[in-house]
Amino acid sequence: MILAMLLAACLANAKPVYQFHTLSGGVRTAYEVIDNQYAVLDAQGAGEFYDISGAGTFGDLVATVSGKGPSARLVVMKSGVPASVPLVLGSEVILHTIVGFNAADVASVAGVSEVTPFLSDSSLWIAKVNGLGTAVSLLDDLAKQPGVVFVEPTLGSVVQKKLVPNDPILTNQWHLLNTGQNGADPRVHINVLSTWDTYRGNGIDVGVVDDGLQVLHPDLIGNANTVIDYDYLFFDNDPSPLAGESHGTAVGGLIGAVGQNSLGVVGVAYECNLSGLKILGNGSAFSGDSQIASALTHSNSVIEVKNNSWGYPTTFPQFNFNFPPQYVREVGTLTRAAIEDSVVNGRSGLGTIQLFAAGNDGDVNDDVNLAELANSRETITIGAINHDGSIAAYSTGGAAVVA
Repeated sequence: MILAMLLAACLANAKPVYQFHTLSGGVRTAYEVIDNQYAVLDAQGAGEFYDISGAGTFGDLVATVSGKGPSARLVVMKSGVPASVPLVLGSEVILHTIVGFNAADVASVAGVSEVTPFLSDSSLWIAKVNGLGTAVSLLDDLAKQPGVVFVEPTLGSVVQKKLVPNDPILTNQWHLLNTGQNGADPRVHINVLSTWDTYRGNGIDVGVVDDGLQVLHPDLIGNANTVIDYDYLFFDNDPSPLAGESHGTAVGGLIGAVGQNSLGVVGVAYECNLSGLKILGNGSAFSGDSQIASALTHSNSVIEVKNNSWGYPTTFPQFNFNFPPQYVREVGTLTRAAIEDSVVNGRSGLGTIQLFAAGNDGDVNDDVNLAELANSRETITIGAINHDGSIAAYSTGGAAVVA
């Protein structure tokens, strides 16, 4: 608690050395780079905050943080909100453009390494830049380019996994077949067994957006689609989890563990195709707006359903920083655009179904309506119950929970 109070005090006393705005859902939000904190992130996005002496100028701050090593990042907070969530500055700039925008104009700006459209029919483009802090120092230059309406840097937010049960064999999988085992209410299950006579998920592709998928797991290998899976932490085609990363594999098993193989568990849709889309490391970590958005739009012409058992936390214990639960977990510009695009253009115009876990903070009176992803009209939010039908103590409630 003392550490949390000290960090909160440090952040509250920080001086802005550069201010900018984001534009999401038509709303402009002011942010500022602060001068007395920096973050160090590892390859999986996990990291810590550190104090530094206040810098006089933005250039001084960049020089100081650059000297802390290649994993050091600038810290950003919402302007005028003392207890806002700390974010990390990314290395990309989002360009809001008009029809006929010429990417070559932006690509010619010194410091820009690449310019790509975010969506094929979108007015959003991403400019990758070189150097710490360049994503904000180039904003003015990029805003002057022909066809550019608005510019903003990408920001990294902390995301964490959501809880999954651990039921090793079908006779214990009461959510599929509740026979009253261990004092359960036999009426409490999804009544899927009769459905399996006709529908078992054959031909359906499900994307597991999580901390990876163990595609060689003996109970998943038969359904793993390794053609379109991807790791957005290390930017390669192998979403396999590292040591300690088991959440996505457990989620994948609940969805599509192979059935009729006399092995382990059985998934709800045990003949579906599973694709791992990795955005998380072990525990909570910073994931960039473009990483999350890319996973949400990944292969949506093929993937019918995406499961997102992750979200933005209400506390930051690994950073010694906690907030009251009643704050809005906002999403980035690209993430919001990705969700909207997926339900309009995914699945050949039928829309890719985006499922989100309600969250694990019901025991601290959190409200799912404060989480923009779970509360979005484009997503379906699912809570958790116990085997007797009661709502699980940890399951976050709210009007956005539909099941």
